[in-house]
Amino acid sequence: MSPKDLPPEGTSGSGDNGDEEDRTSEELQPLVPKRCDEDRVKFLPVVLAAASMIIVGTAAGVFFEGWQFITALYITCQIVTTVGYGDFTVHTGVMQGFCALYALVLIVLVAYVLNLGIEKVNQRNADLVVAGIHAEAQAMANAIGQGRRFSFVLDAVEVGDMERRFQRNKNVIGASGLAALFILFGTVFYATYESCTCSYGQSHVNGCDLASFETCSRTGGYVKSWVSSFYMSVITLTTIGFGDYTPRSRVGRLVAIPWMILGVASMAKWVAEVQRFFFEQRHQAKKAKVPQAVRDSFFGLASVDDRETLGRSEYRTYMLLQQGVVTKEQIGAIDAHFDRVAPASSARPGRQGVTRADLRARHAATS
Repeated sequence: MSPKDLPPEGTSGSGDNGDEEDRTSEELQPLVPKRCDEDRVKFLPVVLAAASMIIVGTAAGVFFEGWQFITALYITCQIVTTVGYGDFTVHTGVMQGFCALYALVLIVLVAYVLNLGIEKVNQRNADLVVAGIHAEAQAMANAIGQGRRFSFVLDAVEVGDMERRFQRNKNVIGASGLAALFILFGTVFYATYESCTCSYGQSHVNGCDLASFETCSRTGGYVKSWVSSFYMSVITLTTIGFGDYTPRSRVGRLVAIPWMILGVASMAKWVAEVQRFFFEQRHQAKKAKVPQAVRDSFFGLASVDDRETLGRSEYRTYMLLQQGVVTKEQIGAIDAHFDRVAPASSARPGRQGVTRADLRARHAATS
């Protein structure tokens, strides 16, 4: 049923059709599949590999370089998270060779993680398109069930609702809050606990006195203000890692180990959600601005025989065009490719088409 065939607003169709359409509306289910288990399977090797690299790197620092356990673990987490303050360097030849190989393996792991991240972003963008199609179908079903004319403007009007806006953006809001929480924690902790410290081990300041903040700063201790702690937190969690401000105390470095790992992960999550937010806003803006003339051109491009009714396969083309998944140029290129393939087809005379056997033979010849 097309929109022009719908009964006027305030009236209803036949009882049987109305009941059937109401049931159709109630039975519509989300079209976006759940991929939680699949994602866990993909990211589990990454977690195990990262944990193994941290264990191996820490052990190498203790045995080859003579670092204390906390220091070795702290430096290894810097390397794995790519923060790289540079406050510690290696001196033995064995450790230098180990770090060179360690860095190469880490690059492979980072490349794998980036690939998973890009795949995840692309999949979420594709899911967004599917969710938009489902929402449009639900709105149309509701309009038909209530006996009123459906309009594509309905979705744009509903977007203005605050509750739906929050539901749509709750992921980016949550990710932003989590990233801000890690930055706030680092700022508060290091501005208060490490306002001045003499450090320990190789970075210990000789002659430094921890009796008070004044004596510590006067005798050469490492000083952090609120501004410098905020600066260090942002530079650390964005993995820039200048190294001019770093955790110096034993407790500060111990806290930095989970803070760096979880904080860098939260920043990566935040970046992904911000990208998704901008993609969704751009997608909705493009969809809302599509004039009726363009929609009609989509219909004409999707219709094979210039009919006023679209079949299932033609409707797929129409929806892909409307959702911005494909462009007119891409559809034109596919049609041109079909026109080149179809004449050599063994399809029935008088009907242009390509059979499964034709495609198999063509793929076999070109592979």
